[in-house]
Amino acid sequence: MKWTPEEIRMLREKYPVCDHAGLQAAFPGRELPAILGAAKRFKIKKSVCRHEFTPEEISVIRREYAGTDSAVLAERTGCSLRSVYNVAHRLGLKKSGQFLREQCRRLAGANENMIKTRFRKGHIPSNKGKKMEEWAGAETVAKFRANRFVKGHKPWNTKYDGAISVHTDKNGNKYQLIRISENKWELLHRHVWMLHHGSIAKGYNIVFRDGNTMNCGIENLECISNKELMTRNTLHGYPPELQTAIMTKNKIIKKIKSYGKKQN
Repeated sequence: MKWTPEEIRMLREKYPVCDHAGLQAAFPGRELPAILGAAKRFKIKKSVCRHEFTPEEISVIRREYAGTDSAVLAERTGCSLRSVYNVAHRLGLKKSGQFLREQCRRLAGANENMIKTRFRKGHIPSNKGKKMEEWAGAETVAKFRANRFVKGHKPWNTKYDGAISVHTDKNGNKYQLIRISENKWELLHRHVWMLHHGSIAKGYNIVFRDGNTMNCGIENLECISNKELMTRNTLHGYPPELQTAIMTKNKIIKKIKSYGKKQN
């Protein structure tokens, strides 16, 4: 059911300041998940209102935090549960061992009840193998049919042929991809090269002249062999004097490491 302009106006007014119970009271004809979903869809956020604790409230938390449920303290001081936790953390307060043991016993009891009522291994649902029309009422079927995806439905963010997307590889390098057809993408710089020069021979690569992987203009692309690509990306791409300096540095580092191992 669509939201009317009047409901949206009321939602903008009530959502920032009301809790869940207040929202349900303000919109009796709508369920809470629908209200929260509408607030998210219309980009309505909760107002940030920090609670200012009085010395008396601080004293109550300091005195009773160890043995009292934090939700009870939040209700007594008129603040959020998170605010109580923040104050307790700043004051260095902890729950007592007795309180924690009682909580564990309570949770254990709840767990036993869940074990009693949960499905057993090998349980077969009563509607297994049946279509919804066979086990659900006509009203339920109509409700689901009105809201479910139809055959051929595509998400709202489905890209079109020719769309450009940016992909980051495992080394942190960014490359542009272009959609050729549904579920088929190509690297944009390779696609641009093939449009101008045809297919790329095996053992050759398309690289960027200026090193900018976002610049896929044909004037910035060149086709080089694997051998030349390796030369550019290794020591052999540097001037001879720099190559000598790098090799000398590596030899010194190896000798220092070897000497350190012998000393140990």
